Amino acid sequence: MLISDLEQYVKSHFDSETEIEQVVQKYAEQLFGSGILYLSQTKISTIGGKGTIPDAIVIDVQSEEWFVVEVERAVHGTWEHIAPQISNQLAAVNSSETRELIIQLALNQIGQNKELLEIFVELGIGELEIHGKLQQILRKAPSIAIPIDGIPKDLKEWIQTLRSW
Repeated sequence: MLISDLEQYVKSHFDSETEIEQVVQKYAEQLFGSGILYLSQTKISTIGGKGTIPDAIVIDVQSEEWFVVEVERAVHGTWEHIAPQISNQLAAVNSSETRELIIQLALNQIGQNKELLEIFVELGIGELEIHGKLQQILRKAPSIAIPIDGIPKDLKEWIQTLRSW
């Protein structure tokens, strides 16, 4: 787990997901890149109405990719907790309504933070083009980021099933 400004990786014990979430948010730029929008804990829903709250949605404007971030503890278990939760999140982000919600949240954040607006300016994206750029990025499938304090034996096995789609 990244724990210092020197970008050193050290195995560390965590007592709660909240501790891991705080580290991920604090070091989001080191983990995801410097040109990112970090949208913390937003309720999203599947087309069928099943609600879920990922720990973050991260949009990397520079590399034109995005992430669904779900912080976990290994003790929660792959099949009992992690797989169902991430499966719900993946289903939810496939919804056009959810993607539009993410765009609106990102636009609100950009409107309130000139540093975020500067990311787009530095990339040559005008204010009127930001919405379209976000749509373009969100048309792609997201990567799943699972900051976790350990790796359950069957987590890698389950992750392989995601690649079969």
